Amino acid sequence: MTHKPPAKQKRTRKPPKPRISAEMKAVITHMAETGSSLNDSARHCEMNVEAAQRAFKRPHVKRAFNQLVNAIRENAAQSAYLGIVHLSNTANSDRLKFDTRKWIAGVDGISPVQKVEGRHHHNVQFGGFDYGEEEPIDVTPEDEENQ
Repeated sequence: MTHKPPAKQKRTRKPPKPRISAEMKAVITHMAETGSSLNDSARHCEMNVEAAQRAFKRPHVKRAFNQLVNAIRENAAQSAYLGIVHLSNTANSDRLKFDTRKWIAGVDGISPVQKVEGRHHHNVQFGGFDYGEEEPIDVTPEDEENQ
């Protein structure tokens, strides 16, 4: 009996990592941030519309777009807050700075100073003088004829 060496196993290659071109990344970022359509975003990013449509049909591109949209949605409140903080620091208008800072203080639980206007009404009632006597004194003059 002859000894056969074990057969060499073929190396299996991993499937290539899905890649997204820089142009397509710009298109899906524009779509997620502005909410515009694929065609409009492709034109805005100066990418061929048909190439963008073909690339967007690939599952890994759709997955990347959905992840980006979910990240934007989950951080929308924080992003809005940071945008208003930035606006309160960089605004040219003092009124806009005041309003944004007042809003930020309200969100942080600090109540803004409010102007309070109070109106006081007094009702004065006079019940007459009281002399402490129980029976009133009759001061009417008596008729002389009836006496």
